[in-house]
Amino acid sequence: MDLADDPSQAPKPESFMRRFRKLVVFVGACALALVISVYNRGQDLTVGANPPLRAAVSSQSAAYDLSQLPIFTRTLFHVRESYFDKNRLNPKRMLVGALDFLQRDVPEILIDRQPERDPKTVTVRVNGKEKAFSLEGVDAPWSLRSKLQEIFKFIQPNLHPVAPSEEAARLVEIESAATNGMLYTLDPHSVLLDVESFKEMRMTTQGKFGGLGIVIGMDKKNRVIVRKPMPNTPAMRAGLKAKDHIMRINDESTVNMTLTDAVERLRGDVGAPVDVYIQRAGAKTPKKFTIVRDAIRPPSIEPPPQVLNAPAKNGRPGGKVGYVRIVSFTANTDADLSKALEMFESEKVKGIVVDLRSNPGGLYDQAQKVADAFIESGVLVSMVGVGGTQRRDEHASRGGDVKVPLAVLVNQNSASASEIVAGAIKHLDRGVVIGDTTFGKGSVQMLFDINAPVKLGNNKGGDDKLGLKLTTAQYLTAGDISIQGVGVTPDIELDRLFVQKTGDESRIYLQPSSHRRQESDYEWHLENPTATKAEAPLENVSYLFEQPPGKEAPNLDESEEDVIDEESAALEGPEDAEGEDEEEDIYGKLNLDFSITFARDFLAQAKSTRRTPLVQQSKSYLEEVRAEQDAKVVEALSKLGVDWSAAPSNQPTARLTSALEALGGPKVKAGDKIKFRGTVKNVGTTTAYRVRTVLKSDDSLFDENEMVFGKLEPGQSKSYELSVRIPKHMATRTDLIRTELSAQGPIEAEPGKLAVDIAGRARPLFAYNYQTIDDGEGSNQDGRVQPGEKLRMLVKVKNIGAGAALRPQAIIRNGPGQNGVLISKGRFEHKELAPGEEWPVSFTYELGPEFQGKEYTLELSVVDRVLGESVGDKIKVKVANEGRATEAASGTATVAKSTAALREAPMEGALVVGRAPKGAAFQVTGRLGAYTRVTLEEGHPAFVSTADLQPGGPPKPTYEPVWQVTPPVLTAMAPTTVSNPSVTVKGQATDDNEVRDVFISVWNRDAKMPARKVYYLRNSGDPRKLTFAADVPLWPGSNLIQVFARETNEVQSLQTLVVRRADPAVAEAPAR
Repeated sequence: MDLADDPSQAPKPESFMRRFRKLVVFVGACALALVISVYNRGQDLTVGANPPLRAAVSSQSAAYDLSQLPIFTRTLFHVRESYFDKNRLNPKRMLVGALDFLQRDVPEILIDRQPERDPKTVTVRVNGKEKAFSLEGVDAPWSLRSKLQEIFKFIQPNLHPVAPSEEAARLVEIESAATNGMLYTLDPHSVLLDVESFKEMRMTTQGKFGGLGIVIGMDKKNRVIVRKPMPNTPAMRAGLKAKDHIMRINDESTVNMTLTDAVERLRGDVGAPVDVYIQRAGAKTPKKFTIVRDAIRPPSIEPPPQVLNAPAKNGRPGGKVGYVRIVSFTANTDADLSKALEMFESEKVKGIVVDLRSNPGGLYDQAQKVADAFIESGVLVSMVGVGGTQRRDEHASRGGDVKVPLAVLVNQNSASASEIVAGAIKHLDRGVVIGDTTFGKGSVQMLFDINAPVKLGNNKGGDDKLGLKLTTAQYLTAGDISIQGVGVTPDIELDRLFVQKTGDESRIYLQPSSHRRQESDYEWHLENPTATKAEAPLENVSYLFEQPPGKEAPNLDESEEDVIDEESAALEGPEDAEGEDEEEDIYGKLNLDFSITFARDFLAQAKSTRRTPLVQQSKSYLEEVRAEQDAKVVEALSKLGVDWSAAPSNQPTARLTSALEALGGPKVKAGDKIKFRGTVKNVGTTTAYRVRTVLKSDDSLFDENEMVFGKLEPGQSKSYELSVRIPKHMATRTDLIRTELSAQGPIEAEPGKLAVDIAGRARPLFAYNYQTIDDGEGSNQDGRVQPGEKLRMLVKVKNIGAGAALRPQAIIRNGPGQNGVLISKGRFEHKELAPGEEWPVSFTYELGPEFQGKEYTLELSVVDRVLGESVGDKIKVKVANEGRATEAASGTATVAKSTAALREAPMEGALVVGRAPKGAAFQVTGRLGAYTRVTLEEGHPAFVSTADLQPGGPPKPTYEPVWQVTPPVLTAMAPTTVSNPSVTVKGQATDDNEVRDVFISVWNRDAKMPARKVYYLRNSGDPRKLTFAADVPLWPGSNLIQVFARETNEVQSLQTLVVRRADPAVAEAPAR
């Protein structure tokens, strides 16, 4: 089977730069698809008359030689053999793409092209070493591979060293990055998937998996909870209920466990038991449920199909209408739909609504079968394969199971398999398509196994295959129409309008957004083979969005911090991506939004099953709906004091002037409000109707905000005030805002413009130290960890940055695959942490009897949830054998030497948590061997060499903490607006220990490309200071520049700059 895949979140190769960076989103490529594997044809890559190139596969213990390119070679073989369009294979471009992704993901690698476009040579810089490589002769797959081998032979020995246990996995990441860079130049949908993503994809396409049958999510306390048990599943039979808190899964605590990890642990082989510990409201202690996994078949139709009753209205007939929402095309879809259609037939419905909104796609054959259920005859879809010579037509073969009128709901997130169905229904004249233009993905992917050269991931089954998702064909919808890049245009387009105002803040949108995501937005998107242009809808209906019953409208005047949300929803079945539409409900309940009720009532009055007459005979219904919705908009605006009277027919041209000003000036601080006043004057002799201004800007905060003025008589002037709250996390930047004036009827008007300067907040920077303390029940207080002990990890966080942390949070998570480390308190929040202020937290956990091993890992992270600044670490804790308990002691002791080390445990070489000066005196609590246990402050013990102390002395507990992690203090500067094609970024990074290097990346939304690293500087001078100056290329509009300074692979600082490259003609925009 083949797939028509989805355009949602793309799987990305693991990035070194991604660790502990601020939560800044760069544009993702495209799509995790629903696919199945195809036959793996072995490891030989034959190129012309040359001997086969064999992919080397090393064992876990063998040295991983990057230059052998086992992953890249296998991928290149499949590209050469199976890629659908050989004309897109440009070996030199593919090599440059591989190098671009390498430098993006590996900080110490920088690639210079000469020249920038169509380079003849590349200079590769790694850790201060550099070498030039000619690209002449890179004109075929074998020469591409050969050149990359040569480059990797230079790169590998010059990389920063990592721990031996991490080396193989890191090299796989590096080779995978290069492979994905090569694939990126082909199209947005060809991608190499990591082991876990590949496993998930294979399981999903089968339409079943071994599991319990529950939807899980996060509550407001960030606990893993049951959202709902699915009917007729092990979870339902065992008695799990909605809102149950899952505390443990087998021997792993779920405290701070991600939903992805929870899903992975709940799933498993059919017939295998899993222990789930549930804390239920009202119960004093958790309850253990041992549940045997079964084959779970998540429904591809959700919520269950329903019969809707359309009311009779204004002389129009009512009646029963069937509603079915297909959320994805899996192996179960055709069977699930057949059951729904049987139910609709028994209910004698007058029509059927098929909802494909936010359906990302799925299996190609299932899309064909769904279309076949409704269409009597004709070619439903055609697949065109390699070189355009292989064609397969899928004909309607069932004569159309359903004969009633049909409406298909779509939106911009309906893609691929959804577009096959919508296109067939539309172009074979079977029914109407209602909603928005779809995504426009007209290609088909297949999945190939790529053997991983070493063991990867948490895969206990030993299946270490990577997955290559490769575009192998394009499809044409009925009538040989390609939707590639243009999508399926609805017959009846629905435009959602908003009118909401609270105080001086408003949410008014009286036209659809121009920022709809499409296939053509990607840099290397596929071309439309038939050069089909997007059609215009036959009809258009605008409607006013109304808050669903039971849901409160958002408070536009909210003054809470802009908390950056964490992962908050997932399924124990295949994860469900929430769409952007108001119909979305992952709990299986149907919200009758406007689109559904419109389609329902449309079908209830329909008199034909054919598309063209369906639309033509519904003119009166459409006019009735338009009038009804227009009246709602008029009423909503009248409550705001706006006269939204409609213009008479044959309205003559009105002449208007407009101005935009910032009250209080065009400068604003992040976290404050800026108030705009728009003024429009009618300087002509004709009354203007429905006058409004739309703001346009590179900054989405301002873009597409609207000011409404309504009716203006000749000579009349009106003003409208609009406040916009600047999020506290926004960086310093300058934004140009332009105004676009519109009205009902022709107008003459000059646009206005205004430059706004946003001053970002000074940022916090977190240093911290940590100490494992064994003072819980049953612990021997010897400073070392033994099985069975209840432990604390004391973490002290210090803000060493220039600005306050507005909502700091400290959390610990279990290391991957660890059993028996049971965290009880793993998350703390603080209201505000001022510069220089310290914040101690004590995480608590237990090392249970299930734990096996001599070491465990706790993943610590400290983040400001408002500003996004963060730092983190993987703390490895060694487990000791049973030892003597600390002997109780009392009194005081004074430091007799010039300085004394305060240690975590009573042994030389133990972690130093602080240093006490001579004369400092501490309360004594115990002795063990040559060490004395003292109290630094309440709840904070430490061990000091007894030889460094003398008995007695008044308590004077003074000491200097030793901070185990202190990220570099980074200062980078650049102007916020320039007219040149580049900007100089200057700055300095300092650190108490070491500044290893600095690197810089840049991204521009409108350039339709991934973030690009443009600068790297290795520190070869003062190890604690690094000064830099970099010329950073810019693209027109707003450019996001990120400057990184590293101390180690894990510890780094980040500063974000936003620089707008302006058109010289508007660089000095007037501001008042």
